[in-house]
Amino acid sequence: MRRRGRATGVAVTGLAAAAVLSGCGSSGGSGNGAEGTGGAGGGGKAAAVPELKVPAGFDATRAWAVKASEGLTSPVVTPGGDVVLFVRQDTDANTATVVARDLKTGAVRWSGKPWKLPKPKDGGINSAALSVTSEKGKAYAVLNAYGSTGDDGVNKGTDVARTAAYAVESSGDAVAPVANAQVLGATGLGQMQDDGVMVLSTARDAGAVDVVSGAVTTYPDAKLKAPAEAKGCRDGFADCDVDPEFVAATPHGPLVNGVYTYWLSGTDGGGWYSENDRPSGASEASGDAKAIARLHAGGKALATRRTATGESLWTVQDAGTGALESSVTCENRYDGNDTQNKNPYRISTGGDYLINDVVAFDLKAKKGYCYGASSERNRIPLLSVDSTGTAYGFATKADSVGAVTETPASISLSSGKATPLAKGTLIPAQIGGDVAMFDDSSYADGQLPKGYTAVFAPRS
Repeated sequence: MRRRGRATGVAVTGLAAAAVLSGCGSSGGSGNGAEGTGGAGGGGKAAAVPELKVPAGFDATRAWAVKASEGLTSPVVTPGGDVVLFVRQDTDANTATVVARDLKTGAVRWSGKPWKLPKPKDGGINSAALSVTSEKGKAYAVLNAYGSTGDDGVNKGTDVARTAAYAVESSGDAVAPVANAQVLGATGLGQMQDDGVMVLSTARDAGAVDVVSGAVTTYPDAKLKAPAEAKGCRDGFADCDVDPEFVAATPHGPLVNGVYTYWLSGTDGGGWYSENDRPSGASEASGDAKAIARLHAGGKALATRRTATGESLWTVQDAGTGALESSVTCENRYDGNDTQNKNPYRISTGGDYLINDVVAFDLKAKKGYCYGASSERNRIPLLSVDSTGTAYGFATKADSVGAVTETPASISLSSGKATPLAKGTLIPAQIGGDVAMFDDSSYADGQLPKGYTAVFAPRS
C-alpha cells in the first residue's frame, strides 16, 4: 500500500475524553494595540503595528500585531472567523501551549494547559503542529506531535503520535484538552481534515483518528479496494487497486488513489469510481494521464486529470456520491507522476469558496475558475479568499533569464477580473470573517518588519 505523505494510525491507547464538543490600499501608522487578559496567554497590550500597505477594504490603522518575542507561532484562523490560534513551544520542558486570541482586537481569549510532547525520536528537539478543525458545528484547536515512547535505555521505544483537542469556545488559563489520543506505531505527524478527522500513517495499515472522541478507524488494503462496478479496473495488466494510496477519510468511506484512477471505497460495500462517469473533455486515465484525488474538504473531493489536449482538468465532486459538481480546465502543466497535492488549499469563512493553487471554486454556485498563465494574463497562484468571493495572490512573470517578478493582485471570482495592486501592497495570508492576517508569505519581495510574526487588519 502507498500511504500519502503521513497517512494513518492503528493502535490507540490512553484516550481521555470528554465529548462535550464537539479575506486598495490603506497604509497604516501605529495601531493602538489591544488589551490582553494577561496570564499564561502572554497578554498585556498587543504589539504596536509597523507601517504597512494593505488592500482596499482593510484598515491598517486599526490593526494589531504579534511580535516574535512573544514566542507565539503558527497562527491559524478558526472556521468561524473570530479567533486566531497560536502555539508556544517550550523546548526545555518539551511542552506546547495553545493560545487563542480575539481576531479583531488581539485580546487573549484563553490559553491551554502546557501539553507534554512525546520524547523526541532519536534525540533532538520535538515540536507540535497546530491545526484547526470542526465537528458537529463546533471548532477545535488540535495539537499533534510525533516521537517515541517506552525508550528507557534498555528497551527500545515505540513510535507514537499524540493529539490533543481543545474547544475553541473556551475561556481562562490552563484550559485542558477535551480529548487526547495516542497512536502507537505511527510513522509521522498527521494531516488534519476540516471535519474532526486526522489522517495518520503506520508501518502497517492506513487509518484515521477522530480527534474529538479519540476513536480510530483502520484501513487495511482490503478496505481500500475499488468498488465492484469500477469500469475497466480488472481489465488491464494489473488491477487498478493493486497498490492503493489512502488519500482521506470521509463519512462515506476512504478516498483512494489507484494505479491510474481514484475512487471512494464505500463503508457499506458501495462507493464510486472516477472512470464510471468520466467528465466531458477528460482523456482516458492511463500511465501518462492519471486521474488523481487531491483532497477531501467541505464534503467535496477535489481531483485532477488530463484532457485530450494535455491540460489539467480540475473537478469537484460530491464525496458521498461522486457526482460532478463543477470543473475547470487550467494550464498545460499536467504532471501524471504528481500524486501529491503540494499547494495549500483554503476554504472561505462560511464555506462557499475553495482555492487551491491557480484554481478557485464557488461551491455554492458550482463554478470553477482558472488563474493559470494564458495568452493574456500571467499566472496567479491564490493565497487567500474571503466570504464575498474576493481572492488574493501574486501574479508571477519570469523574464528571459528566469528572474521572477511578483505583482500583488486581487481577484473577483464572480466576474473573473484580476486587478493589480500598488507595488508593496501586502496580500492576506488568511482571512477570517472581517479580518485579514498578514505574515511573511504576504510579501512579494521580503518579509514582515523584523521582529514581527503576524499583523491583523480589520475591514475599513
